[in-house]
Amino acid sequence: MASTRSASHVPFQLGRFYAHTVLVNFLLWLPMWIIFLQQVRGMSLGLIGIMQGVGFVIAAIAEVPAGAIADRYGRKVSLFIGAAAFGVLTILYGIVSWVPLLFVIHIMWSVAQTFFSGTDVAMLYDGLKHAGREQEYSKVMGRYTAIVQGTQAAAALIGSFLANYSMLQPFMWSGMACIVGGLLLFKFREPPVEQPSKERRGMLAELKDALQLSVQLNTLRNFIMFSTILSLPTFMLLFFFVQPYVLSSSISVGWVGTVILLLRLASITGAALSHRLTKGMKDPVILLLLPVIMTVCLAVAGFVPVIWGIVVLSLMGFCSSALRPALTTMLNRMIPSNRRATVLSMQSLLFTLLLAGTQTVLSSVVDEYGFPALFFILSAVVAVTGALFLVFNLRSVQQHTAQPSSTMSSDG
Repeated sequence: MASTRSASHVPFQLGRFYAHTVLVNFLLWLPMWIIFLQQVRGMSLGLIGIMQGVGFVIAAIAEVPAGAIADRYGRKVSLFIGAAAFGVLTILYGIVSWVPLLFVIHIMWSVAQTFFSGTDVAMLYDGLKHAGREQEYSKVMGRYTAIVQGTQAAAALIGSFLANYSMLQPFMWSGMACIVGGLLLFKFREPPVEQPSKERRGMLAELKDALQLSVQLNTLRNFIMFSTILSLPTFMLLFFFVQPYVLSSSISVGWVGTVILLLRLASITGAALSHRLTKGMKDPVILLLLPVIMTVCLAVAGFVPVIWGIVVLSLMGFCSSALRPALTTMLNRMIPSNRRATVLSMQSLLFTLLLAGTQTVLSSVVDEYGFPALFFILSAVVAVTGALFLVFNLRSVQQHTAQPSSTMSSDG
């Protein structure tokens, strides 16, 4: 019934929002930016790792002020700043040849992403809510995630072929697409952002409470560390190490995009089938079986030819993505509802900081000892982390995840 939708509801321009999403996620440079820095700019993988690590740390620090801009001046302003800056910096990334300046551009590049990282999802939820379509959020969010993943996968495939002709083109076209995506927001009707109540506590106070909760509850603290460490290998391989790994064999740069597409499809499939795969399985079985498969896959990848290594790593990515929703569900059951957002934000910050440190170190390891050493270290990290967690926390996890989060008490 048309009358059921109040006149106060503001129609949400979902089509324009999707178009913006496609343009800012058209990352043609994704399958070749490491190769570009190595072959065209003459940078070692270790130096690239340091640059990436510094960028991660600065970006983590920038998350708070970027969020403040979105809250104070509007989501549309934040998204436009992020898209426009990211687009211009992407073009400069391909043009600038002086490494020190490129280092600065990379850091700014990382910071620019914080302006639309998370803000897009907030705008989507607010838009649907003010349009009276809040009940559709789960379905629309699934479609939005598919658009992001699909766009990046297609762009990786196209970008790898463009790189055969010119490694500058992927940066140029992606940069221009991102700028156009930002310009689309000029005629975008932004839903009103609800102003915080006077009782709302500040960011520092909320983070302090979340930190105290995590410290006091040993199981929660250990589970956060466990789930964060297990998510590192897939992310590092997909976004950083897979490019030089593929080129360490006779595979040409034109196939890198196809490899990334296969790895991403494996991850998407794992996430999509996670509920079916883990349905009926007890938490101890999930926490034991999937990390063991990940450990074996990483170990095997270091001893087989690259083409088979890609197949094995696809299986590892499938298991990692299948494990992530189960871990998230367990974690959410352990966190009191009034602290959930801040604790999960702390986990995101921990992930960024760990990623910055480990990727920097492992880049130097690959430079010195090659990819077998990388896979051996990652395999050992997953195995040791999983074993220690299961030995000391399995019983507590079973107890805490079996009861409502509001009743959870300190296990220290």
